[in-house]
Amino acid sequence: HTTDIVPTVSSVDKIRIDKIREDKNNNRWIKNNPPTLEQLEAYKTEKSLSIDCVWFLDYFTTGDWIDAKGNKVKNWKQKMLTHAKMNFNDDRPPSEKFGIEG
Repeated sequence: HTTDIVPTVSSVDKIRIDKIREDKNNNRWIKNNPPTLEQLEAYKTEKSLSIDCVWFLDYFTTGDWIDAKGNKVKNWKQKMLTHAKMNFNDDRPPSEKFGIEG
């Protein structure tokens, strides 16, 4: 007669699993490997975007690469596209558009 052994996950193992997941997600967080101004300028040129790269870098660096919704920025290219789209028909400076004191 064989008994089925059901594996259980201890609370310590669960903490380890959660920590591994957290570390895996943090590796994708841009704060740990932010783009350079040169990378931003190159992407701006490649995609013909109308965006102030110095402002973009300062904005997200100052905010620890957390977006307006409180999420960690994982894809700076996507954020550049979003900001460029938001800015397309708006000639105001970023400080007025986003309520940032400069």
